[in-house]
Amino acid sequence: MFIAALRIDDRAGEKLARRSIGEEEVTQLPANRFVITRNPHPRLPGGRLLVGETDAGRLLTVVIEPVPQDDASWRVRTGWEASRRERHLFERSF
Repeated sequence: MFIAALRIDDRAGEKLARRSIGEEEVTQLPANRFVITRNPHPRLPGGRLLVGETDAGRLLTVVIEPVPQDDASWRVRTGWEASRRERHLFERSF
């Protein structure tokens, strides 16, 4: 899956900040190793979980949803440190 841009609105930025995740870290994920899986609880059709590495090697999980009329851009809803299960999924992919 190609991700040209991750869009982070103010609300998502606040959610990330509460978990000590910087917006710049999230925007690094598509340029590094990542895996995308289905979101078990999507709010919108097409929602996914992106599990990826920051430039510093931090492993994050981010909830993303497609941006209508833009196949390569995704809207960030929230994110967190990858869980053990998400880390396992990521490691199995490489």
